[in-house]
Amino acid sequence: MGFGAGKGLKQFINCLFLFFLQPCYNKHMIFNINEISEKLKKITRHRKRKKSLRPRHPIPQLQIRPKVLKNKSVPRIFKIAALGRDKRKKFAKIIVGNYKLNKTSAKILLALLYWSSGAKYPANNFVAFSNSDSKLVKTFLNLLRITFPIKESKIRIHLQLYTTHDKNKIMEFWSKLLDVPIAQFYKPNIKKPRQTIINRNYFGTCTVRYYSIDLLLKIMEIYEQLAKII
Repeated sequence: MGFGAGKGLKQFINCLFLFFLQPCYNKHMIFNINEISEKLKKITRHRKRKKSLRPRHPIPQLQIRPKVLKNKSVPRIFKIAALGRDKRKKFAKIIVGNYKLNKTSAKILLALLYWSSGAKYPANNFVAFSNSDSKLVKTFLNLLRITFPIKESKIRIHLQLYTTHDKNKIMEFWSKLLDVPIAQFYKPNIKKPRQTIINRNYFGTCTVRYYSIDLLLKIMEIYEQLAKII
């Protein structure tokens, strides 16, 4: 049987009194049911309020410089996030700045990238690296250029776009980014998006192709050997 607020709470207290307190009740014991009921309701409200104010994802206490917190229009959580981002950038710059890229390490990086997003033999007999991350595609192609003696004229680009894209602008974007002339682009595949929301930062999926089975097998052998020692 459930008890509601107000009258229900009083009934609940009366039941407690009848079952537990009445056997030892005497004339010296005086119970103010209304007073007890109000106190219990206050305690319940206070606990609920305290629980609702508790953050779902507690942020650890960080010491923030007063200058950073001067701008009252920016919420504190965003300022903390900005400081964390700056620290991560400094950390990454130290790591990358102290690293010297040579041909051997470049080939290993190239092979690892291809391992994650490249088409493999025997399903494929040429190099084909696909991704929607423009920086990743650019990095792969630049690594390919500095590690193996490839012919620029043999590079081919294939795009997968949506009907919401401006085909010409997207092709110009990838051509400029990868330094590959549009004449070496295949006709893109265009399909309707599943979602109605348009992501303006999405430039389609780009596939870099290079028709050489020998190069494909060399890249695959590098990551196969790497997997044996790690």
